[in-house]
Amino acid sequence: MAVLKKQIGKRIKGSLQEREDWWHLCYDTERREFFVEHEWSHMNAYKVSAKADEGLRREAIEGYSGIGSDKIDQAKVDLLAEAGHA
Repeated sequence: MAVLKKQIGKRIKGSLQEREDWWHLCYDTERREFFVEHEWSHMNAYKVSAKADEGLRREAIEGYSGIGSDKIDQAKVDLLAEAGHA
């Protein structure tokens, strides 16, 4: 499965940038489907040796109104062009 990604949002919090979140619009070129991917890495800046809370979650694009939702239409156009499906 080939998946193309375009970043639609990013959030960094903390004086040491210890809480980072990214949102991507993804396009599965085989299934010709879009979805939103939320990736995060949250660490405790005061316990550097502790394992960070990291993860990845897929969300349906239908009804998505979270961070970056205002960039989805343009990201779709860009990803379809990149895939040659425009």
